[in-house]
Amino acid sequence: MNKQIICIASLTQDSGKSLIASSLVHLLREQGLKTDLFDSRMGILHHGYQSASPIMLVEMAEEDSLWYPVASEILLIADRIRSNGSLLRDASRFLDLMVAEQRPLSIRLVVNRVEDISQARDIYHQIRKETETRPSIHLKYFGYLPLDPVLETWKMEKKPFVVGHPETMATACLRSMVSRLKDQHQIWRGT
Repeated sequence: MNKQIICIASLTQDSGKSLIASSLVHLLREQGLKTDLFDSRMGILHHGYQSASPIMLVEMAEEDSLWYPVASEILLIADRIRSNGSLLRDASRFLDLMVAEQRPLSIRLVVNRVEDISQARDIYHQIRKETETRPSIHLKYFGYLPLDPVLETWKMEKKPFVVGHPETMATACLRSMVSRLKDQHQIWRGT
């Protein structure tokens, strides 16, 4: 069975990558798609069906690039607050790493901790300009998570964010991303 591998990378530490990864897995399973979550930093499979699942999300460690050659796509998390003004420099460094893969790559950008979709799209357009000199990189806007204090306390809960906070704007945004991932998976499978 072919497995769609989606790497989840970030431009900074503490970008919300774990929150996004665990929530996406939970919501994809809720939609009936068996999905594995692999933590490349720890080298362990979380919540996995192993070979039976058609989708594997790989939560990438910052220094780990071993999964990129087999990735069908990459979700890149850009955190407006954690970047401390270095967002474009960090994006440029990441894009250079992707160019080194020497193959066309689809990168979908998720902007975390923004006031609204307008601010997220502004950040996307800034990062998109960084791809103009890198023709092998195809960057698309994928979604955003709002600036919400409840997101900051999530790590203490030990369960996917969407389980504990099903009615929040952040969960609505994650559900929207899952809908697009599900559609993309159908295209990837050719059905």
